[in-house]
Amino acid sequence: MYDYSNQIQTFHDEKVRLSTEMSATLLAHRQANEDRLTSRLPDLRDSVRISHSRYRSQGSFAMRTIIQTRLSEEEYDIDYGVLLHRVDLAESSGADMSAGDATDLVRNALKDDRFSRQPIKKLNCVRVFYADKDEHRHHVDFPVYRTYTEDDGIVHQELATSEGWSPSDPTAINSWFEKLIATREAEHTGWGAQTRQLVRLLKRFCRSRRDWDMPNGLKLTMLVAETGEYDQRIDAAFDAMLRRIQERLSLNLEVQNLAAAHPAQHKLTRTSSDQNMIDLRDRSKEACEAMDILHDRECTRLAARKAWDAVFKSAGYFESLDDDDSGGNDPD
Repeated sequence: MYDYSNQIQTFHDEKVRLSTEMSATLLAHRQANEDRLTSRLPDLRDSVRISHSRYRSQGSFAMRTIIQTRLSEEEYDIDYGVLLHRVDLAESSGADMSAGDATDLVRNALKDDRFSRQPIKKLNCVRVFYADKDEHRHHVDFPVYRTYTEDDGIVHQELATSEGWSPSDPTAINSWFEKLIATREAEHTGWGAQTRQLVRLLKRFCRSRRDWDMPNGLKLTMLVAETGEYDQRIDAAFDAMLRRIQERLSLNLEVQNLAAAHPAQHKLTRTSSDQNMIDLRDRSKEACEAMDILHDRECTRLAARKAWDAVFKSAGYFESLDDDDSGGNDPD
């Protein structure tokens, strides 16, 4: 396969992975909201007093698989769950606080006159808005959880949803992913880090066209966990993984939640033929066909560049990395 690994690695580092500066901005805004929520909840409900230990970093930011936004309508999504004690939420009558009222409580505590848009309730969280345009566009989501322990010692954790309290472990996905990374790193030095890179690159491929409606990051992460294999070269690892994903989806379009603690949450896809999964199967097939030239012994640097640009729509970035349009051939 033609060796384009240096260019793909540089592309990942400069155009895909979240920058240090943006990461710091997101962390600062997350911390500001934590401080606001921690200090204001007792003012709204004296029984509710929380500390940093009650927050749960979630999603791609916590997993370090978040990628740079590319299209104007995209924005960064930071998930930061807050875990409250059921007894602290109880009404004066002793009745449980509803999921909707608990979400209202958190939303009201997060309101601030300095916001141009006040926090709103979403289906499973409270959303706090920040920059709403250009590459800095982002928001912070606060899923609201409650916890309690039964007489038999079993600890329960439930998420406030639009339909009520639903069993959910706020750390299940992160714990599963960190274990996966550690296991792979133990099997082969560098495989853990490369797994994160493959998740980021797959996300970047799926967001490369404005008119594509592709699966969300969690589904893509599960597919990488299923199909990713280590290679010293990141370009070869991505090429092989995308081919395995295409083959896998040609047989089965369903994606399972490998981290699910509850049977009802095992399947991430809604049906056996979700349209976004069909689109991923078809688009990955097209990408693999574009990359077939990379396996030709007569492949040139220009041909390789065109192939990778067809995959990622780099808008001339790869051309800026290449010295010229020639280049030697790399034997398989």
